[in-house]
Amino acid sequence: MSSSPYRLPLGLPRIERDERGGALAGVAAGIARSLGVDATLVRLTFALLAFAGGAGVAAYAGAWLALPTEEGSEPSQRRRVLGLVLLVVAGASRSAGSVSPTR
Repeated sequence: MSSSPYRLPLGLPRIERDERGGALAGVAAGIARSLGVDATLVRLTFALLAFAGGAGVAAYAGAWLALPTEEGSEPSQRRRVLGLVLLVVAGASRSAGSVSPTR
C-alpha cells in the first residue's frame, strides 16, 4: 500500500466508448461495461435526464465528445474540453431547474 496521503485506495474504471456494442455512438455501452451494468439501464438514465431540461442530451453529447474509443484513439484537447463543458452544462441545467425563486 502506498504511503502517499493523496492516492485513492481503489482503482477507478477507465470509461471508453464501445462503438461496436453501442446503439448510437457507444457512450451508454461503454459506461455500462465499465460499471458492470446492463447498457439498457444507462440508456434509460440518459432518456429520463433528457426530460429534465435536456440534461440527458447534453450529458450524452458531452460524453461522446470527451470519451476515447476502445481502440485507443484519444479525442483532441479541444474536443475533450468541449465535452467537459457540455457535461458541466448538463449538471448545471438540472440543478438550476430544481431551484425555486424566492420573493
